[in-house]
Amino acid sequence: ESFEARIRGENYPTSQKIDDIVALYQSNFEKLLVENGGQVLEDKYVIQTTDVYADHSYLFNNYDAEDRTTDGYESKNGTLDAVVESDASETGQAHTGYAAIKFTNSSQGEVYHKFENLKKGKNYRVSVFVRTSEDAQVSLFARNGSDKQEISFFDISSSESGVYKLINKAFTFTANSSKMDVGFSFDAGAKAGDYVVFDDFMLEEIEREELALVSDQALKLVANKYLKTVTRPEGVKDGEEVVISVQYRNYSGGAIHCSVLRNNVKFGGVVCSSTSRSAANGYAYLEIPYVFEKGSDAIALDFDGYRMYIGEIKVYRQTQYMFR
Repeated sequence: ESFEARIRGENYPTSQKIDDIVALYQSNFEKLLVENGGQVLEDKYVIQTTDVYADHSYLFNNYDAEDRTTDGYESKNGTLDAVVESDASETGQAHTGYAAIKFTNSSQGEVYHKFENLKKGKNYRVSVFVRTSEDAQVSLFARNGSDKQEISFFDISSSESGVYKLINKAFTFTANSSKMDVGFSFDAGAKAGDYVVFDDFMLEEIEREELALVSDQALKLVANKYLKTVTRPEGVKDGEEVVISVQYRNYSGGAIHCSVLRNNVKFGGVVCSSTSRSAANGYAYLEIPYVFEKGSDAIALDFDGYRMYIGEIKVYRQTQYMFR
């Protein structure tokens, strides 16, 4: 019994020998090898060594709540519960599996995991799936003593036909001690009974190279559009993608779709999620993938019809993550 397969394409031959296919694979490999710093010699290949990204995850027992308990978490000024779904009633309380953690505020409550094996000076990224009660503002923080790094989010409470959806939030911080508390907190304006539900609370060490500090301004109110001229950092190649990090505060009550313009031409878009109940506090960061067109680009964030606070702006080299 024989089989025949055909690949149809304008420049592809109607028939091909196995030897020709092998030669094609070899030719493609050699092209990629040379492009990545290797060499093709008469009787051997010289292949550049590549650093393998090691496992830098800091997962702990019950990070995903699947023990159906609150083990692994500490809390104060509130009530901590495990939320468990039955196989027959997936209501969206959990992101994966059938359990999540719920923390209900009484007064300035907080829930966190105590990490005791971090590396001082290294950068870390928290990835977690969350939702909140209506009109609740929550901070995702990393703290050592009085030194607290954080972002905030507001009112992730929507549902469709009674099924809730947890939203991914990510937060990057620099460890200032081997021992840090990482988790959620409610501010003084939060009501008793406000809650946050979370699942898949994952921490990883990352390599995050800062290329340039574009602006260190304090958060400043801007209407409709924010424009900034940004010089391409030294060492960034033509066509290389970097990340522009923009601190912002969105108190509009919902997500704002924002266009990114490069030299007056639309380059892409980002979603500015709701960070704050009011203009008084709270903030997060936009992580915008970007490719410089010139040595110095005029970059605009266009959120026509809205007002937002814009603060610190930095340029980073792309970071490799394990958790997405």
